[in-house]
Amino acid sequence: NPFDQQSSRNVGRMCDFIAENFLYDIDCVNIAAAADIHPKYAMSLFKKSTGMTLNEYVNLLRLSYAQALLMHQDANVLRVAMDSGFGSLSAFNKSF
Repeated sequence: NPFDQQSSRNVGRMCDFIAENFLYDIDCVNIAAAADIHPKYAMSLFKKSTGMTLNEYVNLLRLSYAQALLMHQDANVLRVAMDSGFGSLSAFNKSF
């Protein structure tokens, strides 16, 4: 089905963009632009295809990255939070 193929390509483009940019301050507008689709459609398509919201997926990647950084004994939690793309220690703690 051409629609399913296009949807799959769009989700793939969004995932690629998120994987390359999750350390930065990105939102649904940026992510949707990577797939050249409307932000509301991007949110709906991503949720339908993955079972996760865009924010949940971004946070999942950030948390995985932070977890890897925290494995180092000299890891500073605030630095890890900021280096992982969280805007604050509070946002990091809520996600973790």
